[in-house]
Amino acid sequence: MLQLLNQLLAQKQYACFYTNKEKTSSFIFGRVLGVNDKHIAIYMLSPEGQYDGLLIKRTSSIYRVDWDDQYTQEMIEKIKPDQLPSRELELRDDALMKSLLSFAKNSKEIVSIELLDSGYDDIVGFVEQVRDETCVIQQINCDGQTDGHSLLFIDDISQIECESQDEIRLQKLFLAENR
Repeated sequence: MLQLLNQLLAQKQYACFYTNKEKTSSFIFGRVLGVNDKHIAIYMLSPEGQYDGLLIKRTSSIYRVDWDDQYTQEMIEKIKPDQLPSRELELRDDALMKSLLSFAKNSKEIVSIELLDSGYDDIVGFVEQVRDETCVIQQINCDGQTDGHSLLFIDDISQIECESQDEIRLQKLFLAENR
C-alpha cells in the first residue's frame, strides 16, 4: 500500500481512499500531499470537484485505494485546477501531523481532531501552540463560540482535518460571534 501511495504522490494523481470499515462504500477523494509509514496527508475534493480541505490520517487506516477508475475520470473532468487553492505545505515526512498543526496555527484555521481512533471529532478549534510532543487547542463549540482549551499529545491524534466545509462553517460562525 505504501508503495502505491508514494507513486500517487509522485505523479500527483487523484484517487479514492477508503478508510471507513463500517461504511465500505464511503471514500475520500483527492490526492496525496505527503505520506510515510505512519501518516498520509490528503488534499480533499468534494463530489462537485471543489476544494474540501486537508486531511491527515494514519496510513494504516486506508484499506483500499481506487485510481484510474470511472469515478476518478469523471471527477477530473469537473476539476478546474486554476480555481483550486495551492496547498503545497511544508510537509516534513517525519512530522506530517505537526506540519498541518503549524499550518493551521499560522493561517488561523479551525481544525477538527480525532483522538485514539474514536471515530469522532473529539476536539475542534484553533491551534494555539505546537510543541515537540503536545499541542494546545482553543476549543470552538458547534455555535462558533470559544469553549476552553485542550492540551493533547500529538501522537494520540488519529486524524486531523482543516479547511473542510465543517471547519469553514464554524469559522464563519466564530467570526460572526466575535465582531
